[in-house]
Amino acid sequence: TTGYVTDCGCNAPTTPLAFNNGTVQANTELDLSTLIKNTSGNGSTIQYSCTDDTHTDITSTTKFTANALGTYTINALQDTYNGKCGGNATFTVEVTCNTPTISRTNTTALINVPIDMTTVVSSTSPVPLTYTTTDPTVHISGTMVTFTVAGNHTITASQLAGGVYCDNTANLTFTVTDPCASKTKPSVTATEITTTGFKLTWSALNDATAYNVYNNTDGDSEHITATSHTFTDLNPSTEYSWTVEAVYSDGCTA
Repeated sequence: TTGYVTDCGCNAPTTPLAFNNGTVQANTELDLSTLIKNTSGNGSTIQYSCTDDTHTDITSTTKFTANALGTYTINALQDTYNGKCGGNATFTVEVTCNTPTISRTNTTALINVPIDMTTVVSSTSPVPLTYTTTDPTVHISGTMVTFTVAGNHTITASQLAGGVYCDNTANLTFTVTDPCASKTKPSVTATEITTTGFKLTWSALNDATAYNVYNNTDGDSEHITATSHTFTDLNPSTEYSWTVEAVYSDGCTA
């Protein structure tokens, strides 16, 4: 009997593996299996490898990461399985820079109290942030920011590209309060007026430790713990102006 040898090889499909090129940020995991479509019906596992194994890593069979920017070539290989041919494909993954996340840990500040922005603002990039503002009431020196007026103020934090990180900016709004704004001002009364003097009396205020009395006419001032003061030896027929300022235990004045 004469017989013929039949080719019992696999049944090769036209396109065993269809693929898409991928893009991922540096140091961010990409599942390579999402880029490959198996059209052959072959149920075997696809093996992935990268032509650059210095800056890349493939873990758990399909998880790709790269720690440097660039375009990397990925080889996908599938063995013959259950009578059906495997396939192979070569595709690329472009690794782009990471946009750093800039965030703050608080949203409030006190008037005239400098803030070191490095203690309240953070970034996922190691590149130092720089700070600017268009608000003339805000003073910036390096990383130190001082708000001189209460209200909402915007600081722009900027970051230059570095390593695998992109340029980025973020506008950070701080609500600035004046703890002295609610302090009570003393009520002032002038009595016992003569041609050369008078007595100035003001209200006693809780938490006030002293009072500054300013002579607005000649520029003199006195620091007084009492709630009245008598002025003598003034010029007759002369108009004088005084201001009384309460000094509180927490440093506020009103």
